[in-house]
Parts: sequence; structure tokens; C-alpha cells
Amino acid sequence: MINNLTNEHDKLSILGSLYDSTTIDTEENQKFPITIVESIVTNKNNLIYNSLSEDSRYDLYIYYISKNYYYSQLYDKSLTAVEEALKIYPNKTNDLGIKGSILYIMERYQESLQCYDEITTKLDPKYVLAWYNKGHTLVLLGRYSEAIHCYDEIITKLDPKHIDALNNKGGTLDRLGQKEEAIACYDKALKIEPNNIQIMNNKGYVLINLGKYEQAVEYFNKVLSIDPDYINALENRKIAEEKLRLQ
Repeated sequence: MINNLTNEHDKLSILGSLYDSTTIDTEENQKFPITIVESIVTNKNNLIYNSLSEDSRYDLYIYYISKNYYYSQLYDKSLTAVEEALKIYPNKTNDLGIKGSILYIMERYQESLQCYDEITTKLDPKYVLAWYNKGHTLVLLGRYSEAIHCYDEIITKLDPKHIDALNNKGGTLDRLGQKEEAIACYDKALKIEPNNIQIMNNKGYVLINLGKYEQAVEYFNKVLSIDPDYINALENRKIAEEKLRLQ
């Protein structure tokens, strides 16, 4: 039936809708297992290649197939679909970033890093998300100084108010034992978002490690005045209060 359609948009819509029907909205709304749709689209008639133009094949792989395999947590198949899209348009920075994210989820960190390297050094050095994800991946690989460089590329050149980059830089500095520098980084972030409870909690934790227990308790109290159920602040406040009692 699809091969008989003459309108390219109709072909893409039908195949795309088949994939969307496997994961759309909630589990209750799923129409078919994704494996059934896969057997329809990739049968011996090779519908993807024979029925669609290059542009439509690209759209099908990146916007439908990869997305719905991802939502189905079939990350190896999602990755394969992204790679097929990249064969058609190799220099799509967003798609290479998606590939890096999937590899990250699969805990293939070195390969994920290669994707972000290609974006930041060749394709688009101003791509903030690639720098951020590269930094996060480097942290997991224990390459803290390189991670800080990535966050600095964002903070000093691309987006000085990037809260997550400031927060992650602070955490990475803390890992390196540069606790005063971490505090300064958190302070910069809190000037931008004074009520960011995650950053307040992180600053309080570093204050504990610096032996500044009273200040730490003050920060945890600020967090809990905003969100009384914030578990990390509750636990960290207990630690700080215990340290104070032992002084």
C-alpha cells in the first residue's frame, strides 16, 4: 500500500505514525509493540529505502524511529537509527549530540565523549549543550580539570548565566579539593538564582567540609524554608548539627 502512494508526505506520515503508535503519551495509549512496527517497516520490501526520498528517510530515522526506540528504552536500536540519519546528513550537530546522549545512557562514555569532541572542536564550537554534556561525561571519566575547561567555555564565552554549568563547575572543583573556589562558583550561581535549593544545598555541603558548620546549617535552613521535604538538605543539616555538637 505504501509503495503505491505518490505523495511523499503521506508515505512519511504513515510510517511515522506507525512508530509513534508504539510509545505515544502513556503505556495505556500504545497501539502496537514496537517490534511489530519494525517488522512492517524493515521487511524484505525494504520500505524505508524504496518508498522514501533521502530527506524523508532522514526524517523517519531521526524524528520517529530513533525517538520511539529511545522511549521504549531500546537504546541500541535508537542508536542505530541515529547513525542511519547521520549517514544521510553527517554534519548535523544536534543529531551527533543525540548520538552522544544515547551512548552516555548506555554507559559508553568514551564513545559519547568522541561525539561531543567532534561538535565542540569541528562542527560548532558555540554549541552550549555539547560543551555541557562533554563536561559532565569527563567528570564521570574522572577527568576533572578537562571538565572544568568545558564549563568555563560556557561561563566565560557562551552563557555566563548558565546555572547548571556553574553548579557542575562548583561540584567538580569540590572533587579536586578546591573548596573555596567551589564556594565562589556557587555564590556566582546564587546571585543569578538566589532561591535555587540545589545550589544552596551543595554550598552547604562544601561548608561542612570546610568546618563552617554554623554557616552550613543556615544554608540548609534556607533550603528547607523553601522545600521542607528536600531530603538532601534534611540529611546534611543533621550532619552539620552533629558536627557542631562535637566541637
